[in-house]
Parts: sequence; C-alpha cells; structure tokens
Amino acid sequence: MGFLRKLIGGNSGAADSNTPAADGPAAGAFARGLECLARGRHTEALDEFDRALALAPDHADALSKRGGALMALGRVDEALASLDRAIRARPDHADAHFNRGVVLQGMTRFEEAAASYTAALALDPADVQAWNNRGVVLGELRRFEQALQSLQRALSLRPGYADALNNQAVVLGEMRDFAAALKTLDRALALQPGYVAAWYNRGNMLGDLGDWPGAIASYDRALALDPGNAMAHWNQSLCLLRLGDFARGWRKYEWRWEAVAGMRRAPHRQPLWLGDAPLAGRTILLHAEQGFGDTLQFCRFAAQVQALGARVLLEVQAPLRALLTGLAGVDRVWVQGEDLPHFDFHCPLMSLPLALETGPGDIPFPGGYLSADPRKVAAWGARLGTDPGLRVGVVWSGGLRPHQPVTWELNERRNMPARYLAALNLPDVRLYSLQKGPEAVAQLADLRACDGTGLQIADFTSELADFADTAALVCNLDLVISVDTSVAHLAGALGKPVWLLNRFDTCWRWMLERPDTPWYASMQIFRQPEPGDWGSVMASVRRRLAGLAERRVATEPSCPPG
Repeated sequence: MGFLRKLIGGNSGAADSNTPAADGPAAGAFARGLECLARGRHTEALDEFDRALALAPDHADALSKRGGALMALGRVDEALASLDRAIRARPDHADAHFNRGVVLQGMTRFEEAAASYTAALALDPADVQAWNNRGVVLGELRRFEQALQSLQRALSLRPGYADALNNQAVVLGEMRDFAAALKTLDRALALQPGYVAAWYNRGNMLGDLGDWPGAIASYDRALALDPGNAMAHWNQSLCLLRLGDFARGWRKYEWRWEAVAGMRRAPHRQPLWLGDAPLAGRTILLHAEQGFGDTLQFCRFAAQVQALGARVLLEVQAPLRALLTGLAGVDRVWVQGEDLPHFDFHCPLMSLPLALETGPGDIPFPGGYLSADPRKVAAWGARLGTDPGLRVGVVWSGGLRPHQPVTWELNERRNMPARYLAALNLPDVRLYSLQKGPEAVAQLADLRACDGTGLQIADFTSELADFADTAALVCNLDLVISVDTSVAHLAGALGKPVWLLNRFDTCWRWMLERPDTPWYASMQIFRQPEPGDWGSVMASVRRRLAGLAERRVATEPSCPPG
C-alpha cells in the first residue's frame, strides 16, 4: 500500500458567525445556546436550541446552529435534517448552506457538498472558509482546475490563509506538480511553522519526488508537534521500510490500524501475539488483513511460527483457500467468516515480520514456497499444447478495494493503460492475460481493435475460479509480466520468473533502486524513471523480452516443488 495522501485544513468546522439573538420568546434560549456552542458544550447547546425551537419552530438561526451542534456530536443524519429545515424556513440563510456543505463533506457526499458551498457563496461571496472548503471537495471530485480557482479566491480574500495554501498544495500534488506543491507548503509553514498537516503533506510530496530521508524528516516535524498522528507514523513506516530500516519500519507499521480508513483490528478476545509470549504447545490464528497479494507475500512466515512449537491455523480470503491448503507450517486453513475453533493467540499476517524480528536478510523462502495442483498443471499443459513460442502472462491493472478508499488513487499510479501491452507484440512470444473481470475483457477487445499490428492476447481467465487455477496456468508459462498486484506475488511465491512493472513512487516492499527484491528470488523489477512514465518501462521490457525470445531461453513450464 502507498502513502495516505493528504491532510486537509480548515474544512471541518461549522460556521461560527456571531448570529445575534433574535427578539421574541425564543431569544433567551437561543442566546444561551450560542454561548454554550462558543464554549464547546455541544450537548447543552443542543438542549437550548431545542428549547428555542419549541417556542419558534421555524427559527432558522436556531435550526442552523442546532445542525452545527449535532455535527460536532457526530449525529450527522440529524444535523443534515436540521440544516434542511433551516433552509426551508429561510432559503437565503448562508450559514445553513455552509454547514450543510460541511456535513455532506464529512459524509463524503462531495457533489452535494460542492453545491451547498456554491449556494452559500452566492449569498455571501466574501466567505473565505466556504471558498476553501469548496476547493477541497472539488479536489476530491478531481476537478482540479476548479479546485485551484476556488482556493485561489480564498487566498485573494485572505492572503495569509495557511489552510487554503495547504489545501492548494494537496490539489497540486494530485495533479503531480510536486515542485509547486512543495513551494506552496513552504509558504504555509512560513506563515504557521507549527502547522501539522502541512508538515505531513510536505513529507508526502518529498516521498513522491523520491526524497525519502527528506520525507522522514518532515514526518518527524509533524510528530514532534502531534506525537499521536497516526497518518504520519504510518507513512513514515513506509519510508523506513523502503530504505531497508526494517527494525523501525515494522514497529511503526502497526499504526496502520489507526491510520487507514476501512482497516479494523480483528475482534478476537484472545491476546494479540507479537513475539512476546511462548508458543510451545499453544494454538495461534494467523489471519489475512488486506489484499490477496499481501496474504500471498506474508503467509510464508507460518513455518517460522510453527517452528516455535505452535499449532498454526490460517484464516484467508476464500479465493486463496485451495492454493494455501498444504502450505508449509499450517495445520489447517479457514476462510474469513467461517466459525473458528479454539485458539490461544492471534496475529495478523502483516505483523509477523515484527513479531519474528525480520530483517532484509532474514526473509524466508525467497525461492518459492507455494505449489500448484499437479493435475491442474497437467490439464493446462494439455490445453496450451506444444507451441514453441515463449509463453508470457500479463497483468496491467490491480483490483479495487471498495472498503479502502485510500487505495483508489494508488490504483491510478500503479495501473498501466492496456495500450502499453502493444510493446510485447514480438515474434515467437505468446501472450496470455492473467487479469480477470469484464473490464479487462473489454480493454483487451479495444486494444485488439485499435492496435493495428495483429496483437493477440489469449484470455482463459473466465475459466479461472480461484488462485489455485491461476497458479496452475502460471506454471505452464515461462514468464509473468505484471504491475504491482497479486499475480506478481503469486508468480514469485511459485518460484516462476516474474518481471514487475513498478511505479515511480514504489511500494515500500520493493525498496529503492535495486532491480531485484529479497522477497522473491525469481523477480526482476522495471521501475519508472519518472512518475507515470510507462513508455520507458515497456521499452526496457520489450528489449529484454526480444532477447529472451531470440535465444529461446525459457524455464521449464512447471513449478518447482512446494
């Protein structure tokens, strides 16, 4: 997983204008509510606004401020309903439109939030925070030029607005203009040296530029100001691991539970094991936590855990069960969601390097630790026949994790447009798609129609029910060429030659600069020289692949023993 991308500033508070207490029977309760709101006593403020509304049900100011109090209490649905009532009572209530935007933004309903901020600005064009927040949500909607215009408007109204500068830098970073983003963050930090979000985002931008020590230093500045900042700890862990500092990196990697949206600790009552208790004669559950590739990469540690005297249960995603049944060090494999037997300890798979004190030179089984079903291997061998060409499997895109929005932008950077596969159209090379799904099928059809060179990529993926089937097909190939996704891990774990097409801002697990990896002895890495430069990567791959094809140097079409 890559960086958590950003911390935004100035977008979370309800409008705080000093609305005067209106005359009438509700005035006293409303005034007390405002006083409680100003003091951060949100429950008391809510009670006072409710008293005001009992006397004046269409009191728009009370409804708007009530929405702010409910928002602060985390009761977002009620807050939205209260703000909608305020707008019905008085459609020209700028604060209500603004607060509605804040609530919708917090609910990630960005399109509606943008509309609410626009409505607020139509009523009050000088609302600096509304311009700022509108820029943030437009950035979330990837309308980057409009976002920059909105943030620039905020800065024209308040030139020293550090929040708007920070958010402008985030948008520039999303547009891959990291140099401009860094300059903008430095402006924000000159105005506000203790600005945690700006130091954090500065670390992100330096990482995007490949300055990992600089990124670590910026995260250190953020953490000096905010020692509990989970996102800074987490992103710093990824930098440390890239640099090979596994000792510090694995410790900080545990911050993922607090930092990554959608990632939750397993709700087991049994103690978490991180190497701090003897396992002899005990049963431990090792469980998957992230993607298929992560499970494939880290299941190798099961044998080391078993060697400590434990009975090892392994809980994985359903498509991996058949492949991982029989994995060395595992007594039994379970699928996520199934009822589990008794166990004494549990450990997430990606915490095992910490528990086992793994260094870059201590990674077990780099030569391979998985094997495919021999009967399935033979069946695919018969299916593919005896074509003398070099058999190459290709993957150009990784899967989307709907429960982890933070990975969505990462997909854009690690995925390669299918058109670049045309570089592999070489004599005596037979290409096989290993990428499943209707989108992949459609992309291949478009590529064949538009390529004009007779590119052929065989596609048997509709016949692959799970990773055991994919492993059997891979065992009949000479080489896998893949972006950073689960099939690359599968090929490496099988001991098959695999060429990794790696983005510029490399995932921590592939470290820096080196063309190989301690995780998989059979892997070679082709890295982007600049962000987004797949052309150079594929030109290098084409040259290497042409050499292989010409020499007819291919590995045996069967996997090594597991």
